[in-house]
Amino acid sequence: MRHGKPYRRWGGAQKRVNLLRNLVTGLVRFERIETSIARAHECQKYAERIIYVAKRGDKDPDAMRVADFWLTDKAQVHKLFKVLGQRYTHSNGPFTKIHKVGEPGFLGKMTAFLEFKGNPYPPLQPFERKNPKWLINVLLQGAQQDFHDSGLAQKTNHNITNDRSMDRLSDAVSEVKLVSSVEGTVVNEQTGLSDGHDGKNYEGTPV
Repeated sequence: MRHGKPYRRWGGAQKRVNLLRNLVTGLVRFERIETSIARAHECQKYAERIIYVAKRGDKDPDAMRVADFWLTDKAQVHKLFKVLGQRYTHSNGPFTKIHKVGEPGFLGKMTAFLEFKGNPYPPLQPFERKNPKWLINVLLQGAQQDFHDSGLAQKTNHNITNDRSMDRLSDAVSEVKLVSSVEGTVVNEQTGLSDGHDGKNYEGTPV
């Protein structure tokens, strides 16, 4: 807890400023970054302000001075004024959005995506935490319990097992070939006679 502190320290004032400058530069360059929720919320405030500055244009000396300070990669100054500034010309904000992702990990920390609106990436799916006490989950659990209590689940499983057994039996019968143990000739399944037999019972001829 910050206990009245106006901002997060993160190891000192200079370290905090360097961290925020790197986050803002990465956001301007990639338009979507992944970081912790605390850093995303802290960086979002400065990303919003730098877009307001970029909307003034590169002819404004104060805007150029602010962009030169916050962007550690000087190649992104052109993108800030010519791409992002032009994109939000007719928008009054907010220009960024935070998406929480994943379950809380060690010490309850979660990651988040901070992005500029209108970026070329596919949209992110909103994070939904599963709560067993939600109404829809309670109704689904009750329906599953009623289904098992009624005995329909056992009947369904029994029918599925019988169907699978019949399928295996029919496959086995269709593949069986009766072979004569004496001559080694294949016996016809319908007539019971070996191939080439004329149906007459000759003495000494196996049927």
